[in-house]
Amino acid sequence: MDERKDDLVSPLRVYSVAQDDAIDLLRSDVVGYAGDIVTPAGGRPVTLSQGTRNPALIVALPTRHLRAAVVAPLTMGVGVQLDDIASMNGRAFQAFRVACLAVENIPIPGASLGPTEDVRLADGRMHKVWSDDELDRLQSLMGRNYMYEVGTVILERSLSGKARGGVPLYTPQPFLEPALTQSAFLRAEQSRSAAGIDSNAASPPSSIPTPEPSCADPGAAPAEMTAPSPAE
Repeated sequence: MDERKDDLVSPLRVYSVAQDDAIDLLRSDVVGYAGDIVTPAGGRPVTLSQGTRNPALIVALPTRHLRAAVVAPLTMGVGVQLDDIASMNGRAFQAFRVACLAVENIPIPGASLGPTEDVRLADGRMHKVWSDDELDRLQSLMGRNYMYEVGTVILERSLSGKARGGVPLYTPQPFLEPALTQSAFLRAEQSRSAAGIDSNAASPPSSIPTPEPSCADPGAAPAEMTAPSPAE
């Protein structure tokens, strides 16, 4: 699949902004990727922007490997069944369980984990889902928020589609806020540092004028005396 545009049919690699410490928060555009959210003091989370979940916006730290979740689109039948689950986290968890095909570079680079439990779907087809033991292992490695974040992307990918434009948009979850805030701080610091370096480079070093010698200057040569003109 062209990573610059989601066709909503091919598998999509999803990176966890909240849980994957291999993401370079300075070089990655995590706000463009996941959206932005802020929680005012004593208030409720406010969504500032939505993200595209374009994998090209995420960069790994040097020598590190991103733990991408490879997800498939939800079928209509499965999506409707998930709609009956009351809580958002519950729907996201079940979406991950059903539609995540694999998690790459875990537990070590080059390895992967994936579902092995066979279940029969409503249409009679057999389908592999994550077993309880596999989910427990993944939780111990990446945390439960990893599944919630990826599962929410799976849900929104099928709910909104491209109805609002050429690229589906994704709403950030409140638990993404610390990573988004840290990334914004690092990028702002880099911009300020670069601006300071550019400013210094553009300004030539100021020259210090050499002071005129004076009688008070012990290193100055004696002033030349001029004899007065004789009176006429």
